[in-house]
Amino acid sequence: MNPQEISNPSPSSIRHLLLVTDPAGQRVVSLDVGTYSLGRDPRNSIVLHARTVSRQHAVLLRVTVPDSDDCLFRIVDGSFNGQRSTNGIFVNGDRRFAHNLEHGDVIEFSEEAKAHYYAITNLDSHNLQALCQSQDPGRLLQDPDGSYTGVSHHGNTAARNSDTALAHLASFPELIPNPIVELSSQGQITYLNPAAHRVFPQLRQSGLTHPALTGLPELVLSTDATTLTRSVQIGTQIYEQAVHHMAESDLIRIFMTDITERKRVEAELKRRDQMFQAVATASTSLLAEINFETSINQALAVLGRAAAVDRIAIYENHPHPHTGELCMSLRFEWHQEHPTFDEIAKWEALHRPVGENSQIIGLLRYSPIHHWLDRLQAFR
Repeated sequence: MNPQEISNPSPSSIRHLLLVTDPAGQRVVSLDVGTYSLGRDPRNSIVLHARTVSRQHAVLLRVTVPDSDDCLFRIVDGSFNGQRSTNGIFVNGDRRFAHNLEHGDVIEFSEEAKAHYYAITNLDSHNLQALCQSQDPGRLLQDPDGSYTGVSHHGNTAARNSDTALAHLASFPELIPNPIVELSSQGQITYLNPAAHRVFPQLRQSGLTHPALTGLPELVLSTDATTLTRSVQIGTQIYEQAVHHMAESDLIRIFMTDITERKRVEAELKRRDQMFQAVATASTSLLAEINFETSINQALAVLGRAAAVDRIAIYENHPHPHTGELCMSLRFEWHQEHPTFDEIAKWEALHRPVGENSQIIGLLRYSPIHHWLDRLQAFR
């Protein structure tokens, strides 16, 4: 193929194509997304039908050139997790670990599998579809009519710029303040960003026993979905995990966000809504029920359940019928299947001092107020 080459085309007009040749025949792959995995494993983005290539043989990365709208594709030997292929890759006859592809480059994966890379313009969608569906796409790409124009990226400059771009992209996980974890489908941790190290210092040592990873590989492998989310509680914090399964490279990436405060606010709003609803229901009961005591008891039951408490009691201050002392008497009470105050005839003693986070056990139906005040004053 010897088409005319141009060096500064419009990026939107460039078609990046890979002509794959293997024992299954020839086919054209239009490179439209940012990453591709190549190998014999059927889960790869581009499957190479040859037993002489590795399961994950190579990776194609689209790199945007800094200070430019242009982009190029870099091929890297091995899988996403850095495992090199058995045979390596050869570009134009030279063994390469990584190479920025130029129009017309020939990539050899083995004696049975190879690919040609094309970056061309003047190829509309109709002709691209015809090319991809052709029984002999290699002949069409030879361009006997001179319809296509090849694109040159100026190799040396592109190589330097793509290295800068890749380094720039690689720095993102390191700078993100949220934990990012990568592990194999077998549960082996392959990467922790600095935030993950800081927030979970024992994560690598704990492995799958850590709450952040418990049950994760089984969950991912139990579904065909490539992305899923779940919430996990780690200590007092709650994290939302965005999980990405890259089946072609047997990797699981987890992006974690602390949502503790969001959950607290959601719970508080839910509790308030329940209380507002309870107040409305209680008000309706008080207005609709003819029997006053029945309506009070219904209202207390609604409020108690909404407030998630065990007991609500209403006391009345009045003089003691025999001594004249100021007392408190139980008028209304709702409880969650506990003995009522009325079942306790008198208050013999407090089982422990009155104070913060303490409970009063044993209450007198007629309890002089100064007894309560004395207890509280003694505690202070």
